[in-house]
Amino acid sequence: MFVLKKGNTFKRNVKVKYPTEDGKFAKFTVPVVFRMLTNDELAELRPDGAGAEYAKRFVFAVVESIGESDTFRLVDDDGKPVTDPDDRVEMVANDAILADVIGRDYLDTLKKGRAGN
Repeated sequence: MFVLKKGNTFKRNVKVKYPTEDGKFAKFTVPVVFRMLTNDELAELRPDGAGAEYAKRFVFAVVESIGESDTFRLVDDDGKPVTDPDDRVEMVANDAILADVIGRDYLDTLKKGRAGN
């Protein structure tokens, strides 16, 4: 049975292809817990123009938490794990590629919801 409640969340393993210094791409998965926004909340996020600032605001609005996987982890400048949940979301939101990929995954997931028989 599906229960719709205010504040629903959903989990996704977001697949990322990220350019590296050697000209290749690293492939990894970022575990994300998304907030299910209402239509009104989504409308408030509509950009005046596209760009990095919109992607950053979008990630802050829709991401509940960022996890780790065997192919992805977040570390600080000293190589120590970033454990604070807010710092983890901020790190991802401030990365142009990750913010874009995670935002697109959220919207693509919403589009996949459809009537079923």
